[in-house]
Parts: sequence; C-alpha cells; structure tokens
Amino acid sequence: MYGRYARTQFGAAYAAALTPGLPDDEVEPLFDPAPYDDAPSWNIIPGCRQLILYRESSRCVRWGYLPPWAAALKIRPLSHARLERLSTGVWSGLLADRRVIIPCDHWYESIRDDDGAPHSFAVRRANGGPVWMAGLSSMLLHGEEDAESGFVVVSSAADGGPAAAGNSRPVVFSLGMAKAWLDPHTPLEQANCFAQEAGLPVDAFEWHRVSSRVRTRYVDDASVMEPDREPSIASFIRGTRTPESRGALARATPQPAPLV
Repeated sequence: MYGRYARTQFGAAYAAALTPGLPDDEVEPLFDPAPYDDAPSWNIIPGCRQLILYRESSRCVRWGYLPPWAAALKIRPLSHARLERLSTGVWSGLLADRRVIIPCDHWYESIRDDDGAPHSFAVRRANGGPVWMAGLSSMLLHGEEDAESGFVVVSSAADGGPAAAGNSRPVVFSLGMAKAWLDPHTPLEQANCFAQEAGLPVDAFEWHRVSSRVRTRYVDDASVMEPDREPSIASFIRGTRTPESRGALARATPQPAPLV
C-alpha cells in the first residue's frame, strides 16, 4: 500500500452508515469530533491526525504508532501492521481490545512503468460505497494522548489490481464485518480470523489513474483526484507494459455514491 488515502466527507457521514436507524440528532453528538480535527482530506499521509471509528464513538488520532521497542531504536512511527504478524508481539495486545475502523473513500497506489516513472492510482469500492479499513489504535476512546500514541492500518499481501505492483494493500471490510471488527465482544482469535479471511477480494474494487499532484504532500484538494491518461493497469504490473497500451484513456472518475 502506498502510504496515502482520501476521506472526502465529514466523520458523521461515515458514522451514520455504521449506525443505520438512528436519527441524525443522535448520531452526530456521538461521532462528530471538534471541527478543527474532523475535516475532509484528499491526500492523507502518515503523521496526520485523522478520524478513526470506535464501537461507540470516534476521535481524531495521529496516523502512526511508535511501540516501545521502536522508540528505543529511534525509528519512525509505524503506519501499518502486517497481517501475518497480527497475532504476535505488540500487535496481539492491540488486536485484543484496540480495534478501530479507518473510514475513507479511496486509497492510493504508486506504480512505476518500464522506464521507472511513477504513476498514481486511486482505488475505491466498485459499488461506490465507503472503504472500511481495518485498524489498530494505541489510543483508547477517552485515553490521554502522548508522543508515541497513534493508529495503524492493517495490511495484507497484494492479490491483484494496482497493489500487485507493490507488496501490500489495506484489509478492507464490508459494513457488516466492520461492525463485527469493532464489537468488543469479538474475542482475539475471532478478530484475527476476520482479518485473515473476511477482507474484501480484489474484484470488490475499481481503480483509475490520478494526477501526479497526489505525490506532493502539501497538495490537499479535489484536484488530486482528476483522472490522468492511463495505459491499461495490467501493463504496469511487473513490467508487462506494452506499446499497445500507451496512450489509452483513463476510465472516467466514478461519481460519489450515497454512504449505504
């Protein structure tokens, strides 16, 4: 997974999708953090404070967690927890009772062509719905924040699509599985099983090439989602670009769909 994603709506919109049936005046007090924290962003990078969803509410937390062992080595905060290590070490403790959902609309992948030039792609749900990324947070809902605290995205081995040019992609759940992931009554072993087996497959997503401006960390507006001219995605993966693919037009950017 290329370390960027986009959340184009305020948190209450995603919270409402997780709590169907509740009237807006009951959802918003639970899932609407301070306005200066909760703002849409089209170019979220590690180190940013972003909205994460807990079972009963939400808060904005820094993307990136510095475990005690990592702090001692003076390395950067970790932005991902690899699926194969989820039941070991510090991750197993967070998996037990610090599971969260990171809501978004797209994540980005960067693929290099045969000449080494990078090309950026936005990946979204094929049905136009929200992306519910599995996450872990060292921060309790009402806990006190410190310099080491933060959240990570759970990532798995790439199994096709743009992520196949890299080595991982986020674990993304359906709405029902997102609720089960957040449920505090879900035991550790079952939560690990959800992460290993219940993530959506590659055919649940679609992608299109976007502007190279997304690779500029301080550019954060809808312009980064503008479609770029796109050769076939398959031609970028593992050096299979062909002359016939050069100059093919990007597929049209899908229109936002209701959060259902």
